[in-house]
Amino acid sequence: MKILQETGRTKADAVILTQEGQNEPGLCSQLLAVYPDLTIFSVDPKLVSTSMQQLRAHRRTIAIGNEQQFVRALRMAVREPCG
Repeated sequence: MKILQETGRTKADAVILTQEGQNEPGLCSQLLAVYPDLTIFSVDPKLVSTSMQQLRAHRRTIAIGNEQQFVRALRMAVREPCG
């Protein structure tokens, strides 16, 4: 719980956590629930890999002219949510 308090106290933009195995730290969801603009880096202890999590609202207007373009835009949005 201390990391939750320190994240708020310092108004952190990012937090770095250590990964344990292939699982993401359970703390990530708690941090993002309290601080939705936070960026979280989960780093493997041997510094071989890292993952990044962000929870950001994103709105984009997409022009569509017909059903096929709508389906294409929907598929693209699912593949690349903030692209």
